[in-house]
Formats: sequence, C-alpha cells, structure tokens
Amino acid sequence: KPEFRYVNSQHGIKPNSYTQYAMPKDIADISRERDINKLADVLSSQIQVQNKNADSDNDGNT
Repeated sequence: KPEFRYVNSQHGIKPNSYTQYAMPKDIADISRERDINKLADVLSSQIQVQNKNADSDNDGNT
C-alpha cells in the first residue's frame, strides 16, 4: 500500500537551484568517457544524419 507523505511547512519543498541547470546523465557520462560505446553510437548516428542530409542536398542540386 503506498504511503502518503506531506510537508507541514509554509515554504513547502524547494528544488535545488543547481539541478535546474544540470546536464542530462547520459550526456555527462559520454563527456566523462564512462560509456565509450554510447559515445561511439552517438557519433555514428550523427555521421549517418549528416550523410543523409548531404545526399538530399546533392539530389536537389542535380
């Protein structure tokens, strides 16, 4: 059975102001090289997107 909790305060719950500007965990992991496979996947997908865009640009120019 779930438990209901509440804060009995005028100020309520305030978020940490620094977490509003935090980088997503997967991006932080990639930048810290914790998951090198994820970095490789991101780079290869970006290359594929750029290649598709270049191909569509070339098709439109002919």
